[in-house]
Amino acid sequence: MSYDQNRKKLQQILMRYQQGNATEQERAFVEQYYRQFEQEPNLSDTYTGEERAAIESRNWERLMERVAEPAPLRVAGRARFLRRWGWAAACIAVLLLAGTYYWLVKTSPAGRQQAVIAAPDPAVAVTYIRNIVLPDGSRAVLQANSRLQFPPVFSGRAREVTLIGEAYFDIVHDHAQPFIIHTGNLKTTVLGTAFNIKAWPGQESVEVSVTSGKVRVEDGKQVSVELTSNEQITYQTAAATVALHKVDAAATAARWAQADMIFRDEPLEKVAAAISKRYNVQVSFNNEQLKQCELVASFSGTEALETVLQTLSAILNIQYTRSGNQVVFDGAGCGEQ
Repeated sequence: MSYDQNRKKLQQILMRYQQGNATEQERAFVEQYYRQFEQEPNLSDTYTGEERAAIESRNWERLMERVAEPAPLRVAGRARFLRRWGWAAACIAVLLLAGTYYWLVKTSPAGRQQAVIAAPDPAVAVTYIRNIVLPDGSRAVLQANSRLQFPPVFSGRAREVTLIGEAYFDIVHDHAQPFIIHTGNLKTTVLGTAFNIKAWPGQESVEVSVTSGKVRVEDGKQVSVELTSNEQITYQTAAATVALHKVDAAATAARWAQADMIFRDEPLEKVAAAISKRYNVQVSFNNEQLKQCELVASFSGTEALETVLQTLSAILNIQYTRSGNQVVFDGAGCGEQ
């Protein structure tokens, strides 16, 4: 298998992992690979060419050792082994690059890994809204031109991310590993909830609105506020003061997330293009006639992809199949039996 083929294969594996669709073997391989760096010291983000080459060489040696003498991988309490050279060899090319990037960006004082393995990269601001599935299954909707940095695996005592811009979060509950969002001076801690954060660079204030559950917002100095459903705080950055408001969070907190997700007599082909862009999936049709089927549908923009696909399927009486980031629509078309 060529380098380009290996790279493509690994990109698909990493994407499946980030979306929560990886097999046990794929998930175990990726997670164990990244765990081997957790005890390494923080490194500077400035390297010479020789230093970069040395890091790449070390990553290569580690992978080769693990392929030559496979160690047991623990998955759901059972031992799993990477016994097949072919599968492991196919994983080396891109994991080597991903591992090198992981080393080069592990520089924050708290040791938070900011490597991101999604595509398109959530750490790079783009001009459209994106729905992202985080490594723990939590979901985030990023406003256009926003950035979210998170590690490929949430390890340690907390699940920590960094947000620049605005995002709506729906967090999986885990009391043992709280979810923490860093936005400038503010730290928002949650155990399992849905909420919106608005924290654009240069703006005078930061807003946090809670749809359900509870969050704690603090700036590490004099501000520490707990919010529950339908409450919002406005934090004035310069003065370090906070105001608490009652809001209809479900109706207003993430209204922006509906952009491009309200369809009025739109052909399914156009709807599919919007879904593809929003959820980073490839949509195709087994029946080309389906592309012209018109529908009326309205989504909040915060739904999981599966919810959107099920709704479209019910409206048009069609079927769909999903494998990783590939979605295929099929059926007689336009509500026909």
